[in-house]
Amino acid sequence: MALEGPSLVAPGTENNEVGIPRLLLKLTSEHRFCVLELAMRGPGEIKYLAGICRPSIGLITNIGEAHVGRLGSREAIAKTKAELLTSLPADGVGILNADDFFFGLHKEM
Repeated sequence: MALEGPSLVAPGTENNEVGIPRLLLKLTSEHRFCVLELAMRGPGEIKYLAGICRPSIGLITNIGEAHVGRLGSREAIAKTKAELLTSLPADGVGILNADDFFFGLHKEM
């Protein structure tokens, strides 16, 4: 099954509590999809942003070290990114990288 059609895609790094609502205001009935990146500066932010955009599909590509200074460890980063998965509806789809060290943690969510 191919998923294709007119899409609205966030430009640059407009992935925060200002950029996401601003982009969603541009969403029209002609769009079939909207692709967003959800910012993560700390615990609760992804959950908050997911509450605004209400994703039906969520993708976590990997757990790197970019946010270690803010969150303290890769484990904390993994748990914070998992907010996306727990924000999906019951019939939502979570897409995970099976090669990522934290795949097992996320797979259980």
